[in-house]
Amino acid sequence: MKIGLNRKIANIEVCGKIFKIGIFPIACESLIVKHDMLDKEFEKIKKPSVDDLNGKNEAQFELQFEILENLLISNEYEFDRKWWETHLDVLGILEFILTAKSKDIEAVTLKKKEVIQGHSPK
Repeated sequence: MKIGLNRKIANIEVCGKIFKIGIFPIACESLIVKHDMLDKEFEKIKKPSVDDLNGKNEAQFELQFEILENLLISNEYEFDRKWWETHLDVLGILEFILTAKSKDIEAVTLKKKEVIQGHSPK
């Protein structure tokens, strides 16, 4: 048995390149948790300074690139940080990651509906 054959594929276009993303690896999931925890930690600071905000933003920015790198490599693409830095802004990178992640959320929701409909009384 081969794992991952029936994965939903997201075709994500970035500056004329199409990325076929099927796997959203566990490494990316844990990095997203770290990314989100930085927001929670920042909210605990009573009067954050500009340095606090810059530090949080820089740490989240680096995590976004780490997520992107893991995502691309797990889907058999090379990761060229310079290319991504010159073709997208921070929101574009987030959009790429969220698009890749949302394909799995949509697939799980659809499967749950199928299971519920298949087992509901007629």
